[in-house]
Amino acid sequence: YWKYSSDKSITANTTTLITGSWTQQTDYGGAGGELGSSMSESSGIWTFPQTGIYYVHAWFRWVLGGDSRFINTTLQVTTNNSSYADQANCDSGWSSGGSNIYGYSYCQTLVDCTDTSNVKVRFKADLEDNSTNVQGDTNTSRTYMIFTRLGDT
Repeated sequence: YWKYSSDKSITANTTTLITGSWTQQTDYGGAGGELGSSMSESSGIWTFPQTGIYYVHAWFRWVLGGDSRFINTTLQVTTNNSSYADQANCDSGWSSGGSNIYGYSYCQTLVDCTDTSNVKVRFKADLEDNSTNVQGDTNTSRTYMIFTRLGDT
């Protein structure tokens, strides 16, 4: 269970790899890798600790300035540690709150990790119109990911 601990700005009309402030959720009784080895993240690339079938669940919370209502978040997978393909597009929703618009993106998929050196995942965001922030927080899970190993490949 990983949470995003601080905001990251994403510029309008760009495709951005979501990197940065990931920490394991261990406070307030949250699980954080107590069962087996944990995922690792470097520059937005997530590496599996061992082979197997994994359930990947991701939730992103966005804070948008202005009236932008388009953001596309995509989970991508590589099987050769090089070229990535879209595996799942995340559904998005919006709500208004004062001068900001709040959005979320949610996606889930299964990944068959047959080789921990080559099979990896990453998340990217495509944004139109106005800049936004991926919202992080050190005290609660506003943006988070859960990786669950279901069994052998």
